[in-house]
Amino acid sequence: MRFKVFCLLGDILLGQNLFSKGLQVSLLFLHRKIKPHQHSLVQERLDHSNIVNQGDGELNSQDYFLRVVSNAKQSWKVLRHPETLLQSLNIENKIQWEQLLSSNQPQIFWGVHMGPFEWLHQILSTTPSQRTIHLITLESPRSLISKLRNASSSKIKIWRHTELGQATRKALRHGDIIAILLDQGPQEMSSKSTIFNHEWNLFIHQLPRWKSMGFELVYFNISRSKGISSNLNKYILTHSLMDLNQKETSIESQAKVIAKAELEIENSIQNSPIDFIWHYPWHLL
Repeated sequence: MRFKVFCLLGDILLGQNLFSKGLQVSLLFLHRKIKPHQHSLVQERLDHSNIVNQGDGELNSQDYFLRVVSNAKQSWKVLRHPETLLQSLNIENKIQWEQLLSSNQPQIFWGVHMGPFEWLHQILSTTPSQRTIHLITLESPRSLISKLRNASSSKIKIWRHTELGQATRKALRHGDIIAILLDQGPQEMSSKSTIFNHEWNLFIHQLPRWKSMGFELVYFNISRSKGISSNLNKYILTHSLMDLNQKETSIESQAKVIAKAELEIENSIQNSPIDFIWHYPWHLL
C-alpha cells in the first residue's frame, strides 16, 4: 500500500505537468537535503566551471535547480515506464557500447550523479544479456525508491554500500556487472580526491582494487545533448573503457587509475556543469 501511494504521489509531482516550475522549485527547496546556503555554494561551483564551459553562456543556480527538477521528472518517467528510455536517449559509439555489454568479463560501470542518473542502471538492463546488475546504493533494498528500481527490471539486484564486498565477490564469481556512482559514498568509507582543485570525498579508491581483481572498468554518464533540434533526442549517453594493465598492482599504477578517473569526472562536469548534482551535501564539505 505504501509503495502504491509513493508511486501515485510521484506521478502527480513529477510525472504530470500539474505544477508550475516555480512551485516545483519551491517543493525542491523544502527537501531536507537542500539548505539555503547551498544556493551560493552551487553558484560558486558553476562560476568556476564556466571558465572552461563558455559554450553554455552564463550559468546560474536558479537555472541549475530548475534543471534538477527537469532531470528528476525524466528519471521518474523512465522508472515508471522503462520502455520510454531508448526514445529519449542517444548512445555515443553504440557499437562499442554493445560490445562492452556482451563481454563475459565481470565489469564495473561507474559514474557520478549527473542528469537523470537513474537512467544509468536502467540502460544496463535493456540489453539481451542475462547478467545480473548489482546496484550499489545508500538506500536499503526495502526502501520505496529501491522497490521502484527493482520493479522496472528483474535483472537489477540492489545492495547497500555496506554490502559492497559481498556484491563484489558475487559479481566476480558470475561475470556480472556492478553499477555504482562514486560520489555517493558516505564520508567514513570514502577517500580524498581532487576535482577542480578542491578535495572531495569519493568512492574512487575502490577502482584500483577492482582493476587488480580482474574487473573491466567502464565510465558512463548521461547529460543533456548539445544543439538540441527536433530531430535529436534530449540526452546523450557517453562511455569509455579504462584501458589499463590489470596485472599492475604497484602504488604508481593505482595512482594512474585514480588520476584517470578524476579526469573523466572533470571532463564530464566541464562539458555540462549544470547537469552535475553540485548540491549533494558530501560534495560541499
